[in-house]
Amino acid sequence: MIIFLFFISLLLGITLKNSWIAIGIISVLFFLFLIFKRKVKKGIIIYASIFLFGFGISFINITYPKDTTEYVGIIYQAKDNYFLFNSGGERLYCYKKNHDYEIGDIVKIKGNKEDFDFTVLESNFDFENYLETKGVLHALKINREEIKFKTPFKFRALKKKFIAKFDSEAGITVNSILFSDHDDNSLTSVITDLHLSRLINTGGLYFHALISALNYFFTRRIKKKWGELISLGICSFYLLATFPRFSLIRLTFIYIFKWVNEHILKKRFTYLEIISLSGIFFLLISHHLALQDSFLLGFGIPLLVYFINQSFTFVKGLKKKLLIMGFVYLFFIPFELRYFHSLSPLSIVYQMLLSPLFIVFFMMALLSFHFIPIYKLVNAYNTFLTWIVNPISHTKIEIYNPEFHPIIVVVYYLLLLALLYYSSIRFVPIRRFLISSYAIFLTIYSLPINNAITTEVSFINVGQGDCCFIREKNKTVFIDTGGLQYMDLAKESLIPFLKKKRIYSIDLIITTHDDFDHNGALASLKKNFRVKRTMTNTNYQDTIVGSMTFKNYNNHIFDQSEDNEKSLVIGFHLSNHDYLITGDAGIANEKDIMNEYDYIPCDILKVGHHGSNTSTSDEFIKWLKPSIGVISVGKNNRYGHPHQNVIQILNNNGVKIRRTDLEGTITFKSFLI
Repeated sequence: MIIFLFFISLLLGITLKNSWIAIGIISVLFFLFLIFKRKVKKGIIIYASIFLFGFGISFINITYPKDTTEYVGIIYQAKDNYFLFNSGGERLYCYKKNHDYEIGDIVKIKGNKEDFDFTVLESNFDFENYLETKGVLHALKINREEIKFKTPFKFRALKKKFIAKFDSEAGITVNSILFSDHDDNSLTSVITDLHLSRLINTGGLYFHALISALNYFFTRRIKKKWGELISLGICSFYLLATFPRFSLIRLTFIYIFKWVNEHILKKRFTYLEIISLSGIFFLLISHHLALQDSFLLGFGIPLLVYFINQSFTFVKGLKKKLLIMGFVYLFFIPFELRYFHSLSPLSIVYQMLLSPLFIVFFMMALLSFHFIPIYKLVNAYNTFLTWIVNPISHTKIEIYNPEFHPIIVVVYYLLLLALLYYSSIRFVPIRRFLISSYAIFLTIYSLPINNAITTEVSFINVGQGDCCFIREKNKTVFIDTGGLQYMDLAKESLIPFLKKKRIYSIDLIITTHDDFDHNGALASLKKNFRVKRTMTNTNYQDTIVGSMTFKNYNNHIFDQSEDNEKSLVIGFHLSNHDYLITGDAGIANEKDIMNEYDYIPCDILKVGHHGSNTSTSDEFIKWLKPSIGVISVGKNNRYGHPHQNVIQILNNNGVKIRRTDLEGTITFKSFLI
């Protein structure tokens, strides 16, 4: 039992400066132990020392001077367009499209080490943060490379050849479930929408099912000791093909540890000690694991289940399984909000129903990977699964929410701890109070109370494009949607943004003109979200939404030949501020506006055409007199936006410049009370 406290102390020390969600989880596990095992006074100094040791090693990152230009190391993770490279203990990111490197290759690289410079759009995957949780702090720009050793294990090539044997739809599903390489098809898209990504991403569930099935087969034919060992040997081929997938490495290590403990050490360690020692082992190998969700969930959930089994001995059978699933779901809620920006109350039911079907799919795909040619059967089963899952998608219920604030995470897990404890001792009054508290908290958190008392205008970071979100209480308007050729901006950025804002419908979308970077996400947004009304520059009429009046100041749209000069120029007033959204309107449009209007109120200007010098003349800015100029522009864009002349004009006129490429989404928010 002491080993468990060692593990928790080490983990808490490592995560102290980085992850509040980890601190919340670890604190709960720590207090769980204190509740059930009270004799800990003698070890306080030891636990404190381990905590300080963990805190100390959390600052250890091996890096070499930036003027180092030659690196020799081993590739330990390889994707289609990049690989991760360990050189003398320093972990580096190397970008290279369509390379043929395999994990285990030793390479000599001449190049320059650089800081990360990735583009992160609104609500999009933060690749830089992902790399940092893996201990990768710099990129290595390759100038020249030389292979020093080529591994004989061609697993990447083998996987690509294997996936090609299936039809396109089944191949994507197989690739996701077996190898955790994600792409969208009819099945995986619906599964994600239903918050059931764990059915695809939880390699541990399938790996456990695989070992259980193999053990069942072999231990009925040969001695248990050797049957289990053969099962682990068979699984090793799959483990190597998926390396470095941590969930499988963790499970394999624990299964080997359990086998050694049972058959060689004569059950010297308990299950709790096996889990704890495994956690300590991995943290000593790489303390960065403590920041990864796969580690926190991979160890947190088994420990939670262990304490439930130890504490609820009076609950048996199906009731025990339902109890465990309920607590595991509550445990997972902060992660669900982070991944999906919403709660899906029925997801736990769907998972119970669909897990057996997906385990069968995994087994069939794995048999194919082990050279049993049932590819057509897998194709047919993928079609069957799609047929089963699609109708379920129509029953989807989502409650939109932003992720918890870090302080709320800690409070949430302490409430979960209290609920677990008072339920285990069958203290009914407190248990009922805590269940009611949970229900009230989640209900209040889910209600759009903030929306009822505030207004906001957000210039959403959509890269090289324009997208302005306007909300007065629960009335919502978009002016432009942005659009990118390489991703579905609506599904990846705009809809998650709306979910975080607890917005369930859009009252109006106005597109200023027919450029893809202004309206490219419109079709997907209308398909995947409730949009009540849309208007374009060809059918626009001044309109009122709530108390907001939207007026177009470009009166010569149909007289223009250039697309940008057909752009709407929309003004509106909200919460004591006047806004002007100029789309891509050019200097000629600005002159027309100045000639036709004596005055246009403007406190906050959306600078025209992403800061191009085809817009934003000095005369227009002097005439308009905005206080703030917002430039919606992509990071390191190929057009050179914003132009230096435009920056100079805005600075000379005392306009405060704000840029989405530097700040991300820019929001102006006001309270109504």
